[in-house]
Amino acid sequence: MKKTKKYRLRGEKAASIVAKEPKGLGGGLILVHAYLFGTLWGVMSGLVIHLTILAVGQWNVLTTPGSESYHPLWAPLILFKIGGNLVGATLVGYLLHLFFKKSRRFPRFFIVCMMAKIVFLITGYFVADLIPAAADSDKGLWQISFTIIGASVCIPYILRSKRVKNTFVR
Repeated sequence: MKKTKKYRLRGEKAASIVAKEPKGLGGGLILVHAYLFGTLWGVMSGLVIHLTILAVGQWNVLTTPGSESYHPLWAPLILFKIGGNLVGATLVGYLLHLFFKKSRRFPRFFIVCMMAKIVFLITGYFVADLIPAAADSDKGLWQISFTIIGASVCIPYILRSKRVKNTFVR
């Protein structure tokens, strides 16, 4: 193998080489951006759905022993979903703040949030599966699949992309 010499560039040459490397919120980061807004939309719609249960009085039907739709896991599941969606909306809002600020904390925080979302969705799915009235829903599987596919695309991109390394530096 032939050894290659490494030279330190200074001045205009160094600036011109650095300028040619991708940076900014373009390229593959557009997909990350779209994924974040899609996640925010999903979290907010899930929050509205679960808060509606409280508002229209379905809470009493689902959580009162002796009622037709009662199951002891309804209350913990609904509260888990509401709490998780509130936390999720806050985290995605903060992620978007870090994203547009081009903060160096964005890549690591994004990966942690993606993993936490997968754990949250799987936990909610398995608890819902224990309730006969909620067990037949394929929506949970679709959400888990979408999140895992998103993570399998976004996380390697975040870890390996030169654009990410050049953009999130503040």
